[in-house]
Amino acid sequence: MLDKQAFIRTENSGHCPLCGGRLTTGQPTIPFLVRGTVIVIKDVPARICEECDEPFLAGPAADTVTNLLTELRSLRAEVSVIAFPERVRNVPVVA
Repeated sequence: MLDKQAFIRTENSGHCPLCGGRLTTGQPTIPFLVRGTVIVIKDVPARICEECDEPFLAGPAADTVTNLLTELRSLRAEVSVIAFPERVRNVPVVA
């Protein structure tokens, strides 16, 4: 298992910190499980590993996802599906 600094160095190199595959920019649909609630966020700006398909978030995209998860969890729905907000969808993906 990588420590946090090794994880950041590997991701910043353009390679997946989990498997070493190449990272590319994309907009995946990402499921989250938060205290028994399933939250699916579509079209999230992220870097995605070409080998293992793991998405990695950074900067404004990570902040937006955190805020969405907090808001949606408060709705007390068992399953929520939402698109990443258009107003922030075109933010640069920072690695």
